[in-house]
Amino acid sequence: MSQVINLQKKQVINLSKHKPGLSRVCVGVNWGQVLREQNVGGFLGFGSRTEMKPTPVDLDISAGLLDASGSPVHSPVCYYNHDEPGLHHSGDDLEGDVVNDGIDNEVIEIDFSRVSANVSHIPVVLNDFRRELKNFGELPHLEIRIYEGTPTRVDNVIATFNIKNNEDLNNAQAVVLGNFSRVNGEFQFEAIGKSEPNTRLEDLIQRGFKIASK
Repeated sequence: MSQVINLQKKQVINLSKHKPGLSRVCVGVNWGQVLREQNVGGFLGFGSRTEMKPTPVDLDISAGLLDASGSPVHSPVCYYNHDEPGLHHSGDDLEGDVVNDGIDNEVIEIDFSRVSANVSHIPVVLNDFRRELKNFGELPHLEIRIYEGTPTRVDNVIATFNIKNNEDLNNAQAVVLGNFSRVNGEFQFEAIGKSEPNTRLEDLIQRGFKIASK
């Protein structure tokens, strides 16, 4: 079992070189609920007190499937479209963690052998579609990991990327997490972790492509 890579912004890993023959990976994202003031106790509004309590946050991981020029080959894989050739979304998590349990809230599974031949880029993004956050800086933790296994089973963690420790999220309504790109027939992953003010999915995916193409 190889040592886990702790990715930094702009770091690139060649997945095939990391493990020859690797054809399937999962990208999991883990985030925490936000502490907010809530009134508790009392009766008919009297005698209540204010406490900081965890508040559920519905974030959404998505992935695009783009050709070499950045044009969509298939629809994005996301909470409302779980499957496209080679990609599968685990389903929508509406809450996040009360405490950091180290378990992914949402996962995208990628089978590179089934990804369409004309797909050159797979940008992976996270957005707050419902605008439940003031900004992503409210999150107590936000990280992703790339691993072998399934959405419900982790066999071998290849790399982790702590977004919270690598980016100022105080103006973010969305984050470009990273990008898988096909280079000489092999896929590599670039850790991006870029804050974005725009939550529109198609725009986020294009931002991921443009950042990775620089």
